Amino acid sequence: MRGRPERSLAAAGTELARIRITRAGGSLAVNEILLAGGEVLAVGDWTAGTVLTNANALARISPRSGRLEGVTPLPAGGPLAVTVGAGSLWVAREGGSTVERIDPHTGKLVARYRDAVGVSLALAGGRLWTVSRDGTLRRLRNSL
Repeated sequence: MRGRPERSLAAAGTELARIRITRAGGSLAVNEILLAGGEVLAVGDWTAGTVLTNANALARISPRSGRLEGVTPLPAGGPLAVTVGAGSLWVAREGGSTVERIDPHTGKLVARYRDAVGVSLALAGGRLWTVSRDGTLRRLRNSL
């Protein structure tokens, strides 16, 4: 499960890097890059060859070597709302009803919470928040 970024992880304007995953000949079209506890986390759309799979994935990349440390499947079926904080990566499908708390070092699921999710997630004041399409900010009651 080793791989190398095709190019730098830095964003160039609004275009993000494309990470090639050598495992199973797939690649990750990066939508978001996050830093969590010294880890570089790339979240995006997983492709098998050149075919979109309607799957999302998390790639954990070593900031020192630039090598791929692992790939974790994420909730499929559309855009994701993601944030980092409290030692975890928080992931949900936009408009979904489940939030997953993932350990950024291992990619393993720590917990799963049921609550209505808007289009964005944020962790602030020790609480997980979501924003709906109409701009309403709401605390997720079942998360921390």
